[in-house]
Parts: sequence; C-alpha cells; structure tokens
Amino acid sequence: MKIIGVTGGIASGKSTVTAYLRKQNIPVFDADASAHEAVLPGSACLLQLKAAFGGQILTEAGELDRKAMAALAFNDRKILNKLESIVHSYVWRQAEEFITKHKKAPLVVLDVPLLIESAWHKKVDYVWLVAISEEKQIKRALARDAITEEEIRARIKMQMPLAEKRKYATIIFDNTGSVEQLEQQVAAALRTI
Repeated sequence: MKIIGVTGGIASGKSTVTAYLRKQNIPVFDADASAHEAVLPGSACLLQLKAAFGGQILTEAGELDRKAMAALAFNDRKILNKLESIVHSYVWRQAEEFITKHKKAPLVVLDVPLLIESAWHKKVDYVWLVAISEEKQIKRALARDAITEEEIRARIKMQMPLAEKRKYATIIFDNTGSVEQLEQQVAAALRTI
C-alpha cells in the first residue's frame, strides 16, 4: 500500500482533487471531517479544548463556537499550536484506523490541510500539493465560506507559505485553470505511481 497526502491552503482545490480520487475508488480520509467529529458536544477532545481555553469557546448549547475559537487561534500562534496539538492527536488516531481498515487497497489518500505543518508528510509516501495564488484563494474562500476577507487573510497568514510547502511536495498541481485541467493533472500523477 502507498499513502498519498494531499495538502494545500484554504480554498486551494484539495476537495476537487479528492473528489476525483474517490471517483477512481481510492479510499480518502478527510482530516477536516475528522476534526469536526473530534469536537462534537461531550467529546473528550472538546472537554480538553474547554479546559485549555475556557468556556468562552462554547455556545450556550455546549457546542464548539467555531467563530470564537477561530478568533482566538488565528490571532495567536501559541493558542493555534495548542488547539492543533489537541485536535491533531485525535485526527491522527482516526487516520491510523482508516489506513488499517484499507490496508489491502493499493493506494490510500489522506486529505490533510496541515499535512506538512503537523509533520504528517513524514508518514506518507507522496505529498501532493494543490497550489493556487493567494488572491484566487481569497476569492474562492469568500464565495464558499461565511467569513470575511480579513478572517481569510488571517488564516492564510497563520499557514505555512506556499513557497515553503513546495519544498516538501512530490507533485505540485497548478489549480489556476478549470476543474477538468486539475483532474487531468491528477490522472497523470496517478499513472506515475
């Protein structure tokens, strides 16, 4: 089994790449979905976050207040690091279970936005980076997410710069064109494995 780690910044096109891979019947682990699951009300992970950051990160219903957590984390590197250490340990356990479950598959994909920052790039055979200009990232994120341009820029600023990520990539997909062009690049990359 070979493990591909797919990464890239916010609104870079990772989901387009992984959707194409799923259509090829390749198992894909979604780290973002696992991170959302990690902080469900009553979860051990959410309790750790509350202990670390206080009750202000919870809604009245006891759910994670994502806007409040983001406001804290994306303005303070220490808080972001603590948040990531708590959530990433849960997500990695889920990823390991996923890999074990699909151990007979020739390829398994881990869709992990912070693949390099979390050092998970050392746990995969290939690092596939989806690259896009910052301005296109902002435009796409504004169209997709219910956050402001200022919030998007803060998130981009807290992520590893694209130029640095390129140093770790086995393959870099240029996502400045159409969906079809991106899928063609992915198909070509699959043929090399």
